[in-house]
Amino acid sequence: MPRSLACSISTPPSATLNTAPPAGKRLGKIGAVWEPADWLRLRTTRSRDIRAPALNELFSPGSNVRNVVTVLGRSASIPQNTSLGNPNVEPEFADTTTLGFVIQPGGALQGLRLSLDYYNIEIDGAITNLSTANIATLCTQGNQSFCDYFTFDDAGNPTSLTAPAMNIGSYTSSGYDLVIDYQFDFGPGTMQTSFSGTYVTDSIVDTGTGSVVNRAGENGWANFGGLPTFRGNLSQTFRTDDYSVTLQAIYISSGKLDVLYNTAPNLTINNNTIPARTYLNLYGSYNLTESVRLFGAVNNLLDQDPPASPYPILNQPVNGNYYDKVGRAFQLGVHLRF
Repeated sequence: MPRSLACSISTPPSATLNTAPPAGKRLGKIGAVWEPADWLRLRTTRSRDIRAPALNELFSPGSNVRNVVTVLGRSASIPQNTSLGNPNVEPEFADTTTLGFVIQPGGALQGLRLSLDYYNIEIDGAITNLSTANIATLCTQGNQSFCDYFTFDDAGNPTSLTAPAMNIGSYTSSGYDLVIDYQFDFGPGTMQTSFSGTYVTDSIVDTGTGSVVNRAGENGWANFGGLPTFRGNLSQTFRTDDYSVTLQAIYISSGKLDVLYNTAPNLTINNNTIPARTYLNLYGSYNLTESVRLFGAVNNLLDQDPPASPYPILNQPVNGNYYDKVGRAFQLGVHLRF
């Protein structure tokens, strides 16, 4: 059996003024791949990267909304601007580690490819605009620096909120990525099964003020770092020279609206659970000629309603990042090749 070991070390290209690392901050990437057998590949990488703040994170005027907020036990409808830029925000640095393997067997399983990778991403000084809910919770927990973004009247009621982009203490995300692809001849064409999924073990937000929260398993969208525990994408495709048909299933695991709800001193609600949801999509194409191809799709084939995942501050009932808000939808089109 062939055995090989390959290593690579890379450094980033010449940095621009906006991305030049400060003294003591080295950037680069190192990786290694080992093939102990012709069907097995082991791989690992370690990198340190930098991201300069975007223009909107530096100079955006933000936008004002008026909604109810609860802070320090007081509720009021107040003007809020939490999308303001901050010219003093600094670059963020990320240390990323991956470790995994790839299997590509032969024989009866020729055409199968499976990969599993563990990842750990640690961001120091992560740039973000915290939501009103985030800031109110941190203030209620006793973090005075976040209370300072509010103004209060003499009776202690909040009257406004203005919070710019900021560097939080750190953010850590870790979990596993699984990819499976199996392709084989079937009748007059080819059958292909594909699966990709991510299982999140940690999504830890450290504001740098003593407040550390693991938001893995949080399916709401009010808080930075909220991620479902598992998301998966499974598709089955049959393809010939003339046409193709694909059935796709997308799965989002159940979770909480906010992992801190119903824990003192945070808000108490009667239902903090968002159920799992699966969506089916259907795709197809047909070649009329060598230069004309018809294609179509039915998204949300079973017309599944999205689960309630409200963000009260923005008066939004559904987290559109994960759940379909449209319902069953049809697409038809033509591709022309000249």
